[in-house]
Amino acid sequence: MKPSIEDLVERAGFSGLRAILKRNAILIVSILVISMSMGYLVVQTAEREYTATTALVFESRRANVGYDALASGRRDVSFSYILTEIEVLRSRDFAEEIVRNLSLDEDPGYLSPETDTIGEQDTAFDAATTKLLKNYAISRFWQSLGLGIQVNDTDPARAALIANEIVQTYIDQTLALQLQSILRSMGLVQNELTSLDTEIATTEVRLSDLIRLNDLDDTLVRRQLLSDLQRAQVRLEYLKETGQASDRIATVEGQIDDLNAALARRSNAEQTRKTLERQLEDLYNRHAFMSNKVSELRAQMALTTPLARQISVAQVPKRPSRPNRNTLLAASFVSGLALSFVAALFRESMDRRIFLGRSSLLEAGLRYTIRFPAVPGRHRRSLERLVAQITRRRRPSAAAEAARHILSVMDNRFSDTECLVLGLTATDENDDHGFLAACLAITAANDGNRVLLIDLGDSKNERSIKIAPGDRSERTLAELFGDVAVMKRETILNHLADGVDFVFPAADSVPPLDLFNQSGVVDTTNWLWEHYDIAILVAPPASLRAVVGRILPLVDQMLLIVRDKHSDLDAVAKSTAALEQLGIDPFTIVNCG
Repeated sequence: MKPSIEDLVERAGFSGLRAILKRNAILIVSILVISMSMGYLVVQTAEREYTATTALVFESRRANVGYDALASGRRDVSFSYILTEIEVLRSRDFAEEIVRNLSLDEDPGYLSPETDTIGEQDTAFDAATTKLLKNYAISRFWQSLGLGIQVNDTDPARAALIANEIVQTYIDQTLALQLQSILRSMGLVQNELTSLDTEIATTEVRLSDLIRLNDLDDTLVRRQLLSDLQRAQVRLEYLKETGQASDRIATVEGQIDDLNAALARRSNAEQTRKTLERQLEDLYNRHAFMSNKVSELRAQMALTTPLARQISVAQVPKRPSRPNRNTLLAASFVSGLALSFVAALFRESMDRRIFLGRSSLLEAGLRYTIRFPAVPGRHRRSLERLVAQITRRRRPSAAAEAARHILSVMDNRFSDTECLVLGLTATDENDDHGFLAACLAITAANDGNRVLLIDLGDSKNERSIKIAPGDRSERTLAELFGDVAVMKRETILNHLADGVDFVFPAADSVPPLDLFNQSGVVDTTNWLWEHYDIAILVAPPASLRAVVGRILPLVDQMLLIVRDKHSDLDAVAKSTAALEQLGIDPFTIVNCG
């Protein structure tokens, strides 16, 4: 049995969604149950992982000791310094220190044979270090000097122990680095003191020898030399005045030279003594300064504090962080819901029950579908606004572009005809096919074509083109086509727009069976072919087969107007069946207006 249109096509909206859910309820529920069961199974079988958190904060100012032991002060902690310390905490050397302090490589519960593989060239220590680097994370608190430390482990107590050990090891390292810097400075100062002690001892020996060899401590020596020199000079003068022998004078002169030489040597020794005493005093002062520096460094060592402090001690977590039961079950539910809807839509598409990128009315047997956009209501109710909308040059309207596309398709199919004659029918009056006929006529005229628009009325003998001006003609369709003069007069009197002549035959003007066999019809049609480029006949709904069938000899192509949101499926089915009985394979304009 062939399924009905309602069974083939689902309407958009809650009714269609409800029908889809009803048909696929078992499939949707089954997928949801499977998805939730898998999520619950993961929660029950997955290995529990606990997260311990702690935090440390840097001091706002940090100590800085120079290698020369002379530049000692405090410096503000900068953002780059914090980033550098984060990299230190993430380094492998730091992780190795943690593993070494806690002996994690020897802990049988830390390295799992199933998950932590040890390569041929790796040791248990390397494997423990690699696992530790994966299991803890360092994060900086926003715009602060604090760092957060998170450690994941299957043992909650061990997670808290590792977290606290990371903080303590970092604090110990920073303190050790400061003490090492101070000790290095003290070593430099001690070396300088040792050198000063050696130099002082050498200078003291030189000074002592100088004093001892030159009797510099005996002040009478210089006076005795001066007195002997004075007596020798007086004696020399006496010998020269009394005319004594030259040998005696030479002896006295030799004594005077020896005394002058002795005085010169003593003066040089005294000058050397003063120089050595000044050097020794400078060495004593430098020694005292370095001794004070050693005392300062020892005091600084006693007052040294860590650069960071722990503000939150890691506690043993009571609940596992992963797998999170609520999150995993919610994710399972959402993913199962999504998969169930995808499966339902796929099943519906296989059954050809849903919209698949083309009009759902295609399932009713409609082919060669051309879509037409919606037009605002204010343009549908006013001819002037519709003409302005279609004929504007800048930013052509969607309706004009769609009408131009329809005319182009029809013109390509019947390019050998002098005058293209289109017939427009619909499923019922609510499809407003007369409005589409007006759009096609105005667009064709705007492109330079001469257009004739003939409204045959609807099933209630009212005009199909609601916005057309003027009154109904007194002439029937048979009289218009039977006398070319009458047709000319009607086209001259009525116009829909520039280039569009409009004819609205008299009521009850159902075309006779022998319409195109009457005398005068040939002359009228020949005149139409010569005078117009496009003729559009707006027929009543396709269910009135009498009207549609009797104008078929004149029409090149019949267009069926369908509106997805307004056309009744029964009307579509009846219209399609009626056209099939007439041997018409129509083009379909969907979503008209």
